[in-house]
Amino acid sequence: MNKIKVFIFLGLLFGQMALAGLGQEIADQTPIDRWARVLVRYSLDLQPGETLLIRSETEAKELILAVYREALLVGAYPYIRCDLPGRSETFFRYANNDQLSSLNALERLEMGYVNAALRIDAPANTKELTGVDPKRYQLFKRSNGKLGEIVIKRVERKELKRCITAYPTNALAQEAEMGLSEYRDFVFNACKLNEPDPAAVWKSESLKQNEIVRRLQGKDKVSLKGPNIDLTLSIKGRLFVVADGKVNFPDGEIFTSPLENSANGWVRFNYPAIYDGRQVDNVELWFVV
Repeated sequence: MNKIKVFIFLGLLFGQMALAGLGQEIADQTPIDRWARVLVRYSLDLQPGETLLIRSETEAKELILAVYREALLVGAYPYIRCDLPGRSETFFRYANNDQLSSLNALERLEMGYVNAALRIDAPANTKELTGVDPKRYQLFKRSNGKLGEIVIKRVERKELKRCITAYPTNALAQEAEMGLSEYRDFVFNACKLNEPDPAAVWKSESLKQNEIVRRLQGKDKVSLKGPNIDLTLSIKGRLFVVADGKVNFPDGEIFTSPLENSANGWVRFNYPAIYDGRQVDNVELWFVV
């Protein structure tokens, strides 16, 4: 065998070994590993040198650490802010009005500085704030709204990338009336984490959603009718947004806003929802032109 044939043989051999190693690496990844990878590399598109704030609760420890590791691997600078179960309940029970209405200076600095922010919801108790006086909660929300303004302005200027996801906890499994293992499988399937390359699947979903947007763009009147809705509105001149797993993960919707003062009719939401630790039932909205 001459030298050229030896080099070709060795090149093919090493190439096959590399592909086999890559395939094994993908096969060895857990759904949590793939979750972290798609969040960091697809949803946030984190780049070398960028700073990443990871906010969550202790219930999501395995995903927090997986995201932290993945962010380091891409050359970013991640750091973690992890909340404790019961902290919010303690805050609203004992904080005075000044404390409730004062914007957290550290959070303001963080959100004004970081390049990317990831929120991993992982509640130990979804109804932790049910007993909180709504007036006290309103004081806090008004102050917290100032923080939201900082975030929105930085997002609009493309200075901040953000994403939110939800880790399967016992509390969330109970709300879904599932066992924890069953609920984890449900979440993993919704996130496409059982696929070898979840990011590729989400990119494909994005193409499908953009095709739906193409068909809807330029339309005017929308009519929605059913047992819990009888509503008409106009979307004339409105742009549609594709929600393809970038800001929320998982996702899959497309959305727009109605023309001001065009909504006419009513809608009822009879499915209970948990918002900021409080359950909300039977919300009904009426719109009159």
